[in-house]
Amino acid sequence: LDALAPELGLPSREELLDVVTYTQEMNYLTKLGLFLLVITVEKVTLIGEFIPFGVVLPAISPILFGGVLQGTVISAFCAALGSSANFVLAKSFFREKFLELSVFDQPAVGESKWFNALSKNIEKDGFKAALFLRLAPVLPIPIDAHWYVCGLTPLKLWTEFFPAYFLGALKATFL
Repeated sequence: LDALAPELGLPSREELLDVVTYTQEMNYLTKLGLFLLVITVEKVTLIGEFIPFGVVLPAISPILFGGVLQGTVISAFCAALGSSANFVLAKSFFREKFLELSVFDQPAVGESKWFNALSKNIEKDGFKAALFLRLAPVLPIPIDAHWYVCGLTPLKLWTEFFPAYFLGALKATFL
């Protein structure tokens, strides 16, 4: 994998070791804050669709935070917070624009079959629908954009979206 890293857009072993060495000198809260900031920026900008932060950050989190269990929980928690930023931005600021968005002569998001089916499923059981979306991203859009779409639905942030995303992220971050 080390030989393929540059071709896959992943940092080399040396670059990762440099980052880990640098962060070992930081206090715990600074590391945690920077980790959360990087994940949040990656989620909000959708840059993770092009640069595999979602692979690198969970992979180095056990080293940064003192073990596999700690790294897994912190990585999943930060990913859930970062994705919650997408959710809140969509719900608070971009709702009308996103619902009217149409790409490649497709119906607007708010009129599309997949969005209406998702909204109906969320009305029935928001937690289960959000967990399913996290475990099996099936919407016809980039994965981190799923969390923007969730903000357009009746899904509740703290009782449905956040816990479902966190639980769903545990599997991927542990692996």
